[in-house]
Amino acid sequence: MSGPSDKLQQAIAETIAKLLDECGLELLEQPLRLEGWLRDLYPDYRAAVSVTMECVQTGCHLESGSVQEGAARLALRAGVSPQWSEFGVRVWRRSLRGRNMTVLQVSAEQDTESGKRMSAARTVEDILGQF
Repeated sequence: MSGPSDKLQQAIAETIAKLLDECGLELLEQPLRLEGWLRDLYPDYRAAVSVTMECVQTGCHLESGSVQEGAARLALRAGVSPQWSEFGVRVWRRSLRGRNMTVLQVSAEQDTESGKRMSAARTVEDILGQF
């Protein structure tokens, strides 16, 4: 099996960035939808898509620290090789660069006194903690 290329890393990162632009950060709350799109767009790159999505499943895509630290965490949590771990972390670093990572989460319940919807600001890390 050959290792990941920088060109593929850039292509997947740009695709994710475009999808986030179109769908918003709420897409990160729907990993199966994101994975489906990536598999449709990159059918010949199953390993790359799997590693990219493994970052979401393990939470490594949002963690701080260096790329090498993130790759080491992904390798440890998911059993992914070092070169593929670094690939996955770099894809997400490129995709999320410059984005405001605070998401406004609106609850379905309304305040009975004012009739207004209640809302609370939560970070993507809070929302994706369950994954």
